[in-house]
Amino acid sequence: MKDRLEELENQKRAQEEYETAIKENYFKYITTLLESLKIMENLVEKHIIEIQLEQYATNTESLKVQCDALLLKIKSLYLEILVETYTKETIPALKKISSELTKQTQEVEGEIQASRMRLNRYESVGPEFNAVVNEYSQLRETIKQKKWTLEKLKSYCP
Repeated sequence: MKDRLEELENQKRAQEEYETAIKENYFKYITTLLESLKIMENLVEKHIIEIQLEQYATNTESLKVQCDALLLKIKSLYLEILVETYTKETIPALKKISSELTKQTQEVEGEIQASRMRLNRYESVGPEFNAVVNEYSQLRETIKQKKWTLEKLKSYCP
């Protein structure tokens, strides 16, 4: 019986050692799996980033080509407009319009200059001039009223 007990205890210890070894191996296995998963995630991220960079570069190049094509189209339309606008028949009329506009521009600039000079002269007279202008306006109004009164009186007297 003692042998049997020792044998059972040996089996129990062997069983515990076996279970401990299994637990250790299980944890090693899980740890290895987690590390492998992490490495795989990093590889996938790196690969996806590289693919995205290639796609972005391709898209960028495509957009650049489209922009260049649009620019050429705009230049072409601009040149078509110029060709249609400046023909042998329209050039004399356009020159006449240009010279007329230049003449009018010079006239307007002269008027602006004259107005500025009048304004400068008016401002140089000073605030006392406003009082003279007001008095002059009142005198004109008084004269106007008196003329009206005289006209009325003349109409009553034959």
